[in-house]
Amino acid sequence: WMLLPIIPALAWSRLVLQRHRPVEVVLGAIIGIVAGIGFAVALGSDGTVGANKESIKIIGETTDYFAQGYFVYDSKKSGAMTVSHLRFAPQPIHSSYLVSKANFIACHQWIFLERYDMLSALVDGGTFLLNSPFGPDEVWDKLPRLVQQQLIAKKARFFVIDGYQVALLARDQALDLARTTTR
Repeated sequence: WMLLPIIPALAWSRLVLQRHRPVEVVLGAIIGIVAGIGFAVALGSDGTVGANKESIKIIGETTDYFAQGYFVYDSKKSGAMTVSHLRFAPQPIHSSYLVSKANFIACHQWIFLERYDMLSALVDGGTFLLNSPFGPDEVWDKLPRLVQQQLIAKKARFFVIDGYQVALLARDQALDLARTTTR
């Protein structure tokens, strides 16, 4: 699954996962950030760079949108922080590579909330997607106070997903599909 690690979604919820297969949700989520500027912060070697490159390719080749991506990572790559700077627009993009203000930020590792200012580049009214082991009903109380304050001050749209559970569900569905098609 090249697309699952990035999870550039506008919303993931129990309701969405109950009504749609993960592939449908992921593809809808990718389209959700089209015509936007954003970045994803992840750990090196978790598949984020490859997945974001694939998303840029898919959007650039299958829609009328232009796409740009620039990736910043430590020379060690594995285990270090990786930032994917992404732009999607209906007109050609003539901009510097690094994103300084984003309308979408995805944080793939909970620990980054305690180590980095994840929301400083988020524009007012922007969207923040957090990969979290905590569900929608408990995540707010687990967030660092600074993150809560920034989300409120920026009037951000905040979404949470347990990407690991989604990946397991997708794996199980793929295995079920493989079993039924080989019979």
